Amino acid sequence: MGADSPVVITHGGKTFHAIPYFYLGNPASYLIVSPEDTMKVLHRVEGPWDSPSDGAVDVSARTVKLIDEGRL
Repeated sequence: MGADSPVVITHGGKTFHAIPYFYLGNPASYLIVSPEDTMKVLHRVEGPWDSPSDGAVDVSARTVKLIDEGRL
């Protein structure tokens, strides 16, 4: 998986994709979308992060929290 690849998050029987938006080489935010309709943004997770791997870990944890809260 490349740094610009979507992060796939599965939790509680739900799956979402987090698509990175880069600014100056590092992810500045991730757009959370459904795998069935990637054109509809369900949520935006703001950064910035120091590296793509830091962003992927954080967006995964924050998306799981959104699922647990019933917001996704």
